[in-house]
Amino acid sequence: MKKGNKVKFNLKNVHIAPINRETGEYEQVFSLPGAVNMSMSAQGEINKFYADGVVYYQSAPNDGYEGDLEIAMVTEEFQEKIFGEIPNEDGVMVENVENVIKDFALGFQIDGDVHNTLFWFYNCSATRATTEASTNEASKTPKTDKLTISCTCDADGNVRAKTTARTSDEVRRKWFDTVYKKGGSSTGADSVKVWPVSTQPLDKKYGDKSAADLIGRDISIEWNGRNGKVYGTVHNIKEPWTEFSGSNNTGHFVPILIDPVYDGEEITMEGAAKEKKAADLKWIVRLENLTGGKKITAKVGGAEIFSLDFSEATLEEQEW
Repeated sequence: MKKGNKVKFNLKNVHIAPINRETGEYEQVFSLPGAVNMSMSAQGEINKFYADGVVYYQSAPNDGYEGDLEIAMVTEEFQEKIFGEIPNEDGVMVENVENVIKDFALGFQIDGDVHNTLFWFYNCSATRATTEASTNEASKTPKTDKLTISCTCDADGNVRAKTTARTSDEVRRKWFDTVYKKGGSSTGADSVKVWPVSTQPLDKKYGDKSAADLIGRDISIEWNGRNGKVYGTVHNIKEPWTEFSGSNNTGHFVPILIDPVYDGEEITMEGAAKEKKAADLKWIVRLENLTGGKKITAKVGGAEIFSLDFSEATLEEQEW
């Protein structure tokens, strides 16, 4: 397990991604410089149900976050892309009651003693900043702008994403390029891949079988949150494969590559009576041994990181 932070400090790298009202997709990310302070409080009161003279049941709904973002000054880019204040032909930005205000994703960075923590809040709206100014006195003290921000869940139920000590350097490098949108605790379509022919050297060996022996044809994954459904054709291996014990070690095998974010973790696969751990982040599953509707679930420390449903995969019977 990689070492985590003990303390946090220094807000910076605030980024904004407008949400297109018609498509629901995120538009191009832009930076909002001059971060001074941020406080986002979790929303959702504890609801208690009383019976038999005691608290019989209680729940704490996730109503998102609300708080203030203090910055040196609201930029013209933010005013234009979020508040809809488009400069006219005179170069003047006019605020109008008919302006369409956009929701957005809010990203930022908080430094730590070991690594930086990166955030995305998915479905945010902001109030207009108050206009303040004062005359100069003995010293010049800059005035700041403050935006009140409310954050709720997106269409997939996601409220916030943040990096951890296990987050790969690659994910960190690309964090502000686009909004991290992979769903749940999985990293989505990039978190697990079944290997198609086009991406693996056919002579790559797994035990005494090559990739050409193992991989499927036109394999693809359709993702919904952290769950994936596998489509395509899986090749039938008729010659025994010594990597699996027992007499029935032929059939339809599928290699799975797991994202490096889980490197070093103890990963378990449920739903497969037999599977081969080819390496720390590579698994090979025999579809004939799948249980529970041909579905496997990968877990780290008992927590699910993704599941794959192979019920729509085609099992090829002819020798390839």
